[in-house]
Amino acid sequence: DWASRVFFTDDGSTAVEVAIKMGLKKFVYDREKNGKGPLEEGIKLTVCAQQDCYHGDTLGVMDVAEPSVFNEGQHPWYEP
Repeated sequence: DWASRVFFTDDGSTAVEVAIKMGLKKFVYDREKNGKGPLEEGIKLTVCAQQDCYHGDTLGVMDVAEPSVFNEGQHPWYEP
């Protein structure tokens, strides 16, 4: 079972980072389980984040945040 383990963390940045990674892993797991490739043509994977909020300072979390002075030049996943 894919969710037979838990991850404990002591801060929000790591919690959000791990949640994103777990979501991506679950997406790939479900697609492969159904005999499909992780990213077939026409499939778009989206990570949602709130506007004007601080989600943390780990690399993955800064990638999904809207551009700011804290993550300038580092937001490949961000789309308005």
